[in-house]
Amino acid sequence: MLLAVMVVLGACQGGSKLLINEIAGGAGGAGGAGGAGASSTSAGGECAATACGDACVDTASDPANCGACGKACAPGETCTAGACALDCGGGTTMCPGAMGPTCADTKVDPANCGACGKACAPGELCGAGACVTSCGGGTTACGQSCIDVAHDPNHCGGCDKACPNAPNAKAYCVDATCGLACVTDFGDCNDLSADGCEKPLTTTDDCGGCGAKCALLNATPACVSGACVVKTCTLGFADCDKDGKSCETNLASDVKNCGACGMKCLANEVCSDMKCQQLGCQKGAVELSASPGGDMKVCDDPIDATCEQDVETLCPSGWQLCSREQFVNRNTGWMYSISGANVVVAEAYCRNGGGAGHYTLGPYGGNVLGDDVPLNCGYGTSRESCVSDYGCNEKSVHALCCAPTPSCGNGAVDSVEEGCDDKNLVETDACLNNCTLRQPPGCF
Repeated sequence: MLLAVMVVLGACQGGSKLLINEIAGGAGGAGGAGGAGASSTSAGGECAATACGDACVDTASDPANCGACGKACAPGETCTAGACALDCGGGTTMCPGAMGPTCADTKVDPANCGACGKACAPGELCGAGACVTSCGGGTTACGQSCIDVAHDPNHCGGCDKACPNAPNAKAYCVDATCGLACVTDFGDCNDLSADGCEKPLTTTDDCGGCGAKCALLNATPACVSGACVVKTCTLGFADCDKDGKSCETNLASDVKNCGACGMKCLANEVCSDMKCQQLGCQKGAVELSASPGGDMKVCDDPIDATCEQDVETLCPSGWQLCSREQFVNRNTGWMYSISGANVVVAEAYCRNGGGAGHYTLGPYGGNVLGDDVPLNCGYGTSRESCVSDYGCNEKSVHALCCAPTPSCGNGAVDSVEEGCDDKNLVETDACLNNCTLRQPPGCF
């Protein structure tokens, strides 16, 4: 239960009043997390009840939208089956009356003393549900009722000193001091007593709490039962883990969810533009070897006409030179020899001492591609932001090419293959298009 307290001007006994927000079943916070309740969305996150503005509400039970959007129940009423009805809470009982049903406190009501219709005789008072001749137990005679003026909101601190009501709130009395408790799904967000609990806590700006704004990854949010959930996913993304909290999957590049959740590409295929494609080396290059998982290839220009700084152009369409993170995560069991003339180069990193160098396999460690070679910036090259003057050299090297890491570009470092993720696949900034740092520590 969330409590937020403010001082309200006025007094039951010349003192100040407290306005207390009492949000049943909810919790307010910056993340918009809320309490448990019946969901108004389908499994896919769409509003399965009624959309009132940006809120998904159940008009059968929502007192602010009872039976239709914007149709609010009066103070003291609840919404049941889409109709406003008197809510006899707080220990009261609905009893028939001349003007229609009324909520009677049978403990102190002389017309319904102990039960509906059981009236006390003239001169008697109603106390603790029985007709008596005098009040006891710390109660005060107010008319024909024995009242606990320390806790009765109609007689708070003295007879007929009623606590004031306010919109979307219920009055209460504690220790002879009046207060207001916000009804479910409403909050006092402006700290003003005059308008009571003025804010519905069912919108994406105030979801479960004042100021709890919904912000979900790659999604348009909705607020349901005080919690932020996915309403729709951004084009090209999907909520494949079905947690309703984000659209975490990039359908354009995820080989396990290519074009749609659960659509898996084969081991030797890549997901490109939402389609599984079996791609080979480009620009006349030949494939010398492929990793056991099919997600890495060694491509070579057979006539050695490609400059070392341009070897990425030999990779299959949509692939990049492998980062070290990708390589060590995918190379298990790869027996292709990297000794002698088989020099394989991967990502080109900016050196901390200036210029650039490829992560080089062979001369800098390892006998086969199944060996985890330490990070290095071995064979000198040139790239954006760290241009070198090596020129068109080392044309005999082979390119180590990787299929894209599926989660790269979603804005979160959530894979062992990622050293960074800046929510883009730009190749010219500090985080490269394969989610590795352009200038890693220890690269000289």
